[in-house]
Formats: sequence, structure tokens, C-alpha cells
Amino acid sequence: MINYKQFTVGIEEEYMVIDPATKALISHEQKIVAEGQKIISEKVKAEMHQAVVEVGTDVCANIEEARHDIYNLRKTIHGIAECQLCKVFPAPCVCPERQLPFLGREGDRLQIIQNQSIR
Repeated sequence: MINYKQFTVGIEEEYMVIDPATKALISHEQKIVAEGQKIISEKVKAEMHQAVVEVGTDVCANIEEARHDIYNLRKTIHGIAECQLCKVFPAPCVCPERQLPFLGREGDRLQIIQNQSIR
């Protein structure tokens, strides 16, 4: 018999950072991550793409616990983004047909991979 209490759950989300007026992706220059780490510590992380922020819940015993944690993470990140005069929204899966503009730094591994795939 399976003991379902041995299983845990965690949620990870990525958010795209946009300019509220133009709806274009913008670099948050890691300000959202820096401010987030002051409040939610290791639960917020930078991504390779400068227009993306990642959050992750703790390891949770059940879905209710995970729901509560992700709700607080979303609320915190949205509040920080508003203070930075930008907005965040859930990052969609990227289709090869609709590539997002790269906002990384010159020489980033992601940029090198993207450049190689275009050739």
C-alpha cells in the first residue's frame, strides 16, 4: 500500500517583466530579485533572460500549503514590480515560431545557443 503522506509538492513559476505602457519586455536589472530576496529570501531567483524572474515555494506537505505559499509569492513579486514601475505576468512556454527578444548580456550562454540555432 502506498503511503501518500510521504509525497511532497512544490510550485515554481516564472514571470515576464513588462513595461505597463508599451507591454514590451524590459530588463528589471535584477532589482526585483534583489528586493524580493530581502522579503522572501531564496524563494526568488534571477533567470538568464533579464526580463524574467523566477519564484518557488518551499517543499510543502500538501497542495493547500503550496497554494498558500505561491499566493504570497505572487503578491510579493507583483508589489515589488509595481514599485519598480513595471508589471509582471506568468511566462508562457515559448514556441519556436515566436521567439522573444533577447535581453541578456553579451556572451550569455542562452544568447550563444540562440545564435547557433538561427544559423
